[in-house]
Amino acid sequence: MSPTMRHFVLIEDNPLDIDLIQRAFARHGQTQALQVVASCLQARQLFAQWQTQEALPSLILLDINLHGESGLDLLEELRAQPLTEHIPVVVLSSSLEHCDIERAYRSGVNAYVQKPMEFAELSRLLAEIASFWGQRNKTCH
Repeated sequence: MSPTMRHFVLIEDNPLDIDLIQRAFARHGQTQALQVVASCLQARQLFAQWQTQEALPSLILLDINLHGESGLDLLEELRAQPLTEHIPVVVLSSSLEHCDIERAYRSGVNAYVQKPMEFAELSRLLAEIASFWGQRNKTCH
């Protein structure tokens, strides 16, 4: 990623998945670009800190199965706010349930991706995501 790149936010509560995702980003030299939030409460606190377009991340990677709450409820809250309604959000989930995928898209997700089981595949996937959403995709902020 380029030095002028805004950061990514990972909303994930599974410590093993967090570690694997951080290692995958580090493998591609992207450790400074990833901010980890481990709960819906922490995510809401982070959202409240965003007061300007410049503070917004380039991308949110969102798990939908968070302790006690759905990441999709959080997504709907994000989409309901004018400042954050256009932040690209990619669901990164182990679920391939049709109802989860359908609700994610109805709630405004930009992409829904299944988490690969193998680290090498996860690493390749995250490199592709970082390249597209961090460099190629053009945003309004």
